[in-house]
Amino acid sequence: MNDTTVLDKRHQQLKELQERKEQIEMMFEWQKNLAKLDDHVIEQLSDYWSERVPGFSLNENGKKALRKLKRRFEVQEIMAAMKTAAETYVRTENGKPTQDSVELAWKKVGGICNVRRQEEDKPYMQRLLYIRGILRNRLSYLNEPLALQLMERAVEANANIDSLESFAKTARNWTQWRQGIEDFLSREEATENGESTESDG
Repeated sequence: MNDTTVLDKRHQQLKELQERKEQIEMMFEWQKNLAKLDDHVIEQLSDYWSERVPGFSLNENGKKALRKLKRRFEVQEIMAAMKTAAETYVRTENGKPTQDSVELAWKKVGGICNVRRQEEDKPYMQRLLYIRGILRNRLSYLNEPLALQLMERAVEANANIDSLESFAKTARNWTQWRQGIEDFLSREEATENGESTESDG
């Protein structure tokens, strides 16, 4: 290997190193700009919340919670949830929002985002939550997570949602309601498997 070849090789290595250095610098610059943009969006969202609840603003903990929300949801989803939370939960005294109601409204923002996302994926979910509310008000005991799970399974097995609501309004207790839903699911499963069922009547 002659001197010219060695020099050419080193020159090429230096060029590649310089290119890598520039790429790394560009990556850091890009990340810094992303962080600045993220900070800007958080401030904008925070200001939007303050407009919904005049006289109040998010503290540092509130902004941390907002950052977590932004990692899970789109900006427009968060803004829509803020608007709904403020309209639904904020109460006023002497024309000004009360602190307790503002704090409650803020705590509801994430849940509203979740429910709306579920509604997109599962349009029937709002009705099922409503039916669960009927059960909660009527029955002395209710396993809420299991009730929702059973109703989801029933809907996926083509249960009529109006029938589920009617059953929730007539069931005498949790055991009767649960047994009724599980019987329906068993019948549907048996039908899918090609089994025949007989009635006594």
